[in-house]
Amino acid sequence: MPSTLFRIESFVVNTADNTISCDERAVKVEPKCIKVLNVLADNAPEAVSREYIHKAVWGERVVVDEALSRVISQLRHALNDNKSKRLIKTIPKLGYKLTVTPSYVNSETSKSDARAPKTSSTQSLSANSHENAAHTNEKTTRLEGNSPELLDSPERKDSPELVDSPQPANASEPTSTRSDTNANKVSASTSSNARHKVWLAIVALIVIAALFFTMSRTTILKTDSQHETSQQGITTSVAILPFSQISDDTDSSYISLGLTEEISSSLSTTPGFNVPSRYSTLALTKQGLSLADIAKTLNVNYALEGSVRRINQSFRISVRLIAPYEDKTLWSEQYDVTSNDLLKVQLDISNAIITRVSATNTASESVLKSGITDNAAAYQAYLKGTYWWMNGTTSEWFTKAEKAFLQAVNQDPTFSAAYGSLAYIYARYNFYDLYIPQEEALPKANAAIDSALRLNPYDANAHNATAILATLDYRFDDAQAALNRVLSRNADNSTSLYLSSELALAKLQPERALSLAQQALDKEPLSPWVNVNLAIVHYWRGETSLALATLKRALEIDDMYTWAYVWKARILALEGNNAAAIEAMEACLSIDPFSSVNAAYLGNLHSLAGNNSKATQWFTHAASLLGDSTIARFWKTHASRLRKSDVTNTDIALMESLLSEQTQAFSVIPLLTDGYIATEQQKSGYEVILNHFPSLTKPTPIVNSHNVEAALALVRLSSDAPQKAVHIEKALNEFLRTYSRWAALSGLQSRYDKLSKRRYKKSEDAS
Repeated sequence: MPSTLFRIESFVVNTADNTISCDERAVKVEPKCIKVLNVLADNAPEAVSREYIHKAVWGERVVVDEALSRVISQLRHALNDNKSKRLIKTIPKLGYKLTVTPSYVNSETSKSDARAPKTSSTQSLSANSHENAAHTNEKTTRLEGNSPELLDSPERKDSPELVDSPQPANASEPTSTRSDTNANKVSASTSSNARHKVWLAIVALIVIAALFFTMSRTTILKTDSQHETSQQGITTSVAILPFSQISDDTDSSYISLGLTEEISSSLSTTPGFNVPSRYSTLALTKQGLSLADIAKTLNVNYALEGSVRRINQSFRISVRLIAPYEDKTLWSEQYDVTSNDLLKVQLDISNAIITRVSATNTASESVLKSGITDNAAAYQAYLKGTYWWMNGTTSEWFTKAEKAFLQAVNQDPTFSAAYGSLAYIYARYNFYDLYIPQEEALPKANAAIDSALRLNPYDANAHNATAILATLDYRFDDAQAALNRVLSRNADNSTSLYLSSELALAKLQPERALSLAQQALDKEPLSPWVNVNLAIVHYWRGETSLALATLKRALEIDDMYTWAYVWKARILALEGNNAAAIEAMEACLSIDPFSSVNAAYLGNLHSLAGNNSKATQWFTHAASLLGDSTIARFWKTHASRLRKSDVTNTDIALMESLLSEQTQAFSVIPLLTDGYIATEQQKSGYEVILNHFPSLTKPTPIVNSHNVEAALALVRLSSDAPQKAVHIEKALNEFLRTYSRWAALSGLQSRYDKLSKRRYKKSEDAS
């Protein structure tokens, strides 16, 4: 008998119980994983084509390419090979290969000996099975002969003829030589007792039947009543797994992600359907979990997996709807289409899912998601925009998403969802980095909002964009109203929830901000950005340990997520751990080397650490990415500016031109304020900064993270006439009290305290 064990380096594969073990760790995988590994092992170290593996493992069944990709992912996870991909290598345009030749474990080893008792037990069980079968056969025969004695238990003392065990060797008389008289007596006695028990059994059965009927009727009536009252609340839960990209090209990438996103979105707006987000399914798929484990984690009943393969100018899209706990395919289809057919494919897949798994059995055809076009070219461009919005790095996402969404609305001027997407990205024009100037971003954002809401008053992205702009403009009531319009229709909209947490931070409500950020995370626990948003809330609350733990989760979900590295660096710098912050930013820039703002921030970190040559290197790199612009000239000369003790009027003019380009990543205001004071230009400097921050001109201004540096600068510049900025200083103190831990860690409190001491000393000297 062939061995059921083989070894791949330090891993032992047991094909009998579908486990892969190493030391004390054993991972149980799906049976198909073991079958695939067997195919690779039989051919190791040669490569095996995907087609050969499909035929060997799945036979003639129609299976999407994603099924094999998922199995390979599980195997790599079990073999601790998911990062290095050293043991199971992907062979482009062919398939996979196991790079080491496995060794089969001899069945006569000590492990086999340890299993010997199980073999004995099995043999014993087998013997008992044969014995039980004999009982069954005998009883069946007697029942066919209508023998009433069989209602008695075989163990009854007065029915020895029904006992199958042989007579003892010392029995005084064999059964076959018993006297007829004794036999008749026994038979008569047995028959009388049996008839008595038959009647008792019949009466008992009648009583039980009556009770059963009564209980069943009550249960049925209750169930019908419950069904009538709860029919509307029945929910079908379906996970749309990320479509795998078989071809190595950008078009396949955006189609894979776009179809996943749009099918999820279409089903999530269908009554009676619950669909986990793309982030959740993507994160679990990356972990190499089995389909049943993914379904259990997401609490879903069904899963759709699919793949996209480019064939010349066409695409082969394969999909399979699965009942994961049974590993049963409910429906599968393969589409050979061009990019013009993508919308039809998306609707066809959505309709197929609704038809086959609708909990209410009242399936109807899915309509286009509100705001989606029926123009094929516009839809294709929209999918591209969604891809870059969701997957682009810090340096590229905005420009590529904008270009694609503009193509979509140009192809179909009534495409409200594309306008809504444009509105959102324009509203984020200065989030961390400055993607387009404010004077260009605001008109574009407002125009896109107006177009989206005119065509679809419920467009969530347009309302969320409205909230972002209103928050930046300190119109907090307008921001809340916009968010409420989304949340009143969909309380689970995680984007609106984390934007609500941003609004709470801006309103100096840190407890509410934390609660809302946590609510967003509860809805989307596997979204890298929602985790980063919670970390940002912890950052402003000065809770650095909690922030770093949250960012660790974000990077476990997606270790290529550049935003997580950026905020990790900011929080480490807040703790004063510059070396670790530099390491985090270097990791970030190794993923996305074309982000000018990240390169500049790394230069600042090196400068603070005294690494002047490296600071110059990164400032120069930042400048090279910005072309011939004012900000490029600033970074090109910034290293020398930091080394010299005085600030010139040329420096001041250059920094003043950058005031409109303030972002969360870096502010020129502290250095510019030093320049105003050094050159005794406090009065003019005060007016320049105030003009760029109109929120501080209000009678009762609010100081928050967006204008805190400007507020401190205005207080510094008015030290000779404190009453000039008294309302601003009052608001600044409110901010310092609200975010006291952050203010202490960042040094802002210390800077303000030094200013207060100088002013106090000056007033003492004057008196």
